[in-house]
Amino acid sequence: MEKKFKYYAFISYSHLDKKWANWLHKSLETYKVPQYISDHSNLKTKRIFPVFLDNNELPASSDLGTSIHKALKNSHFLIVICSPNSRASRWVSEEILSYKRLGGENRILCLIVDGEPHATDNNQPTNESFSEALKFKIGSDGNLTDQRINPIAADVRKDKDGKENAKLKVLAGILGINLDLLKQRDQARRMHRLRIIVMLSLILAGAMLFLSVGFYKANLSLEKSYLEMGHQLTKQFALPMAETILSDDLLGLATRAHLVTTNKLVNYSSVTSDENILLAENGDIPSIDMKQKIFQMCEFSENNNHDMIKDHKKSIIYFREFVMFQELLVACVVLGIYLPI
Repeated sequence: MEKKFKYYAFISYSHLDKKWANWLHKSLETYKVPQYISDHSNLKTKRIFPVFLDNNELPASSDLGTSIHKALKNSHFLIVICSPNSRASRWVSEEILSYKRLGGENRILCLIVDGEPHATDNNQPTNESFSEALKFKIGSDGNLTDQRINPIAADVRKDKDGKENAKLKVLAGILGINLDLLKQRDQARRMHRLRIIVMLSLILAGAMLFLSVGFYKANLSLEKSYLEMGHQLTKQFALPMAETILSDDLLGLATRAHLVTTNKLVNYSSVTSDENILLAENGDIPSIDMKQKIFQMCEFSENNNHDMIKDHKKSIIYFREFVMFQELLVACVVLGIYLPI
């Protein structure tokens, strides 16, 4: 800047157009100037920050407030939100006149949000976007002359510039660079960010696939352990017990089926040797060594349970790693959006 200004711009608007003023204010202050543009612009800056926006109603007096006048004096540019509302606002006109009197006539930018520029020339004064203070030069006496000027204007309407191009037009005016150059650099930066996002997304997808396979294998191993345990129990205990207990008589098969239930097995495993022999004689249990077989079956089951718990813990570890890695890569993708070009 030729002069040290506190604000990059002052936004003048009617409070009926407050939403547009807030949008422009946020768009300017959050815009990251591409490095090449920053190096070759008049301002040599990476941020258009701060921008002055008065969010309070002006006092009901004939003069601008001291804070407003001071902000105008310390602003490098004046940006006017142009609409029939701002044209009818006395305070917008006063801000434009005050800024011109401070020597800023050539540093005024316009953003059209409604109405039509120069509509008064077509006998449509109620649809006019430009204030009289914008359309005429100021004289040495501080008053408007009859010399017409064409304000530099961007138009947010869809059938005109649109919001994005209008924003870039205003930025180009503030930075003092060619609009097409800014568009090219802005588009190049967008493509750079897109490539980063795509790359991180592919990495994320690959990591998710890898961890999903590991999680699937861990669960498959767990299921296999259950199946192997079932086969071993059947082979080592159930079949020998069935051969001992069951007879060829179907009636005997039915009456002894209750012996393979858990409660009976546990009860039989706790009786004494004499009681065991007595029960065997009465036909309630098949033989005296059945208790030993039951103990062996319980021991085998306990050992296999330990193995299955290990496999289950392994699957949980795979799942936790999967979730943590997924969150990490999502964070990388989000950060990639904000990486400078």
